[in-house]
Amino acid sequence: MVDRATLNVMAFAQDGQRAFRAMLEGPDGFPAVGNSARKLGVRVNEPAPVDGFIVPLTGGMSVALDDPRALPRHRRPGSLGGLGRDPVFLATVPLSDHLRIHQERLPDKHGSVEPIRACRPEEYAGFVVATRPRWRKVAA
Repeated sequence: MVDRATLNVMAFAQDGQRAFRAMLEGPDGFPAVGNSARKLGVRVNEPAPVDGFIVPLTGGMSVALDDPRALPRHRRPGSLGGLGRDPVFLATVPLSDHLRIHQERLPDKHGSVEPIRACRPEEYAGFVVATRPRWRKVAA
């Protein structure tokens, strides 16, 4: 249970807000899918299941909100002043009816794509992969 004081500082991405993520590009121009930090998907046991479920507010797939330059330097491509090798993709919030983006470290622009309700890990992974058509490449 989350206490009232915690709720007062929680922030979630709002409809229309932009989410950025550096990912490998698939042959069709959309992000490649897989269980790695460089693909669209979720890593095994990240976030760690609680009693077999992925629960809200425990982390998820990382994104930068509002500005691709908010991505970590090692993930940003050179065109954005970084060292990363992968292009940056953009999706507009909401990503789906099953996911939300929790802005974890205010005022930092880091966010975690997480389930809105508790679900099995394979269900969460499916929700994330289902967002693939929403992502558009914006920087290489």
